[in-house]
Amino acid sequence: MAEFCLGFDEAVQGSSECAEMAKKLTEHLDAVQPKLNDHDLCTETTACLPCRKGVRDMLTRCGHDPALRPVFDRLHFSKTLRAVAED
Repeated sequence: MAEFCLGFDEAVQGSSECAEMAKKLTEHLDAVQPKLNDHDLCTETTACLPCRKGVRDMLTRCGHDPALRPVFDRLHFSKTLRAVAED
């Protein structure tokens, strides 16, 4: 989980424009990833912090950019993170 989140944040931070970010994130999501659905891992450790940071930055910078629509369609955001995109 932490490795996935670090890679996600790296793809966001390493992009200068939304189309480039979309490409990097799609490549990251297409790669073989561990399938973890452990709520405690996110609430009791710091493993998910890079994901939260990466998603917040992605939504703040490119929240309504059409280039990221395919990425958004593959991700599920909490109500808190969805609010960031609406600001």
